[in-house]
Amino acid sequence: MHYAEKELLIFKAFKDILYSDSDITKITVSEIAKKAGIGKGTVYEYFESKEEIIAKSLVYNFYEEVNIFSSKIDENLTFKENCYILFDFLTNRVIAISPYFQLLSSNLKIKELCNYLKNDSILDNLKNDLDYVTSKIISIGITEGIIKKNDNKDYQKFVIRSACSGIANSICENKSTDLEICKSYAYEFIKRALK
Repeated sequence: MHYAEKELLIFKAFKDILYSDSDITKITVSEIAKKAGIGKGTVYEYFESKEEIIAKSLVYNFYEEVNIFSSKIDENLTFKENCYILFDFLTNRVIAISPYFQLLSSNLKIKELCNYLKNDSILDNLKNDLDYVTSKIISIGITEGIIKKNDNKDYQKFVIRSACSGIANSICENKSTDLEICKSYAYEFIKRALK
């Protein structure tokens, strides 16, 4: 997906503000424009509202992070090592995006979020990239004999996504669960379900 330079400045400015000590529920378009070094009117040339900035910034920043993460999956590492790279990425992302969801839940309805994103091809690219990474990890597991070669590919992806969902749920429940234990459970779940 190609973005104009000013859109990228807006995404970066919004992310910087979101992770600063400011009250995220009071972020304004003026504040975003100032941080981006552009005029407020320029922001409205690219986005209809603050809510659209929030929605598209969330997806864009996640997409960029997925690209960085996918380059870390390495066929020279073991299946387990690659699973833990996936789990670490997931853990960091769930923790990092919680301010976005806090802001979205206070200012934006899910239906509005979907409306802002439904025609944005970045979501398709994001899904394709995540599927590619998952397939790459599965391929490594098959090579090592950890995963059965003849299992349905969609089932294999489902198992890995389910393990990731378990980690994300543990983080979101905000219990004092040891994340390393959650990761080991997720890995054992994958091994048992795909053996």
